[in-house]
Amino acid sequence: MENFTRIPNSAFDLHLSSIEFHVLCYLLKCRNSVTGKCFPSYSRIEKDCHISRSSVVKAVKHLEEKNIITVTRNYRRQVMRSNSYEINLT
Repeated sequence: MENFTRIPNSAFDLHLSSIEFHVLCYLLKCRNSVTGKCFPSYSRIEKDCHISRSSVVKAVKHLEEKNIITVTRNYRRQVMRSNSYEINLT
């Protein structure tokens, strides 16, 4: 059985770069259907999308600046541990 990722039609109207669109689609793929959040590391996005870490960081930053995603930086003992992402598309 195959799995599918639903991409909202509005994602095609956002005028994203190809890398930003790729990262957005990956985050949609990872999203929990109940909570709407996902937690992939930069390293995981880099590996699975076959793009450089700097491109991942830049794409996440641009998606956040455009309010397409909300990034929550999670700390433990004042050390950054992970990010959680929420997609703001309808």
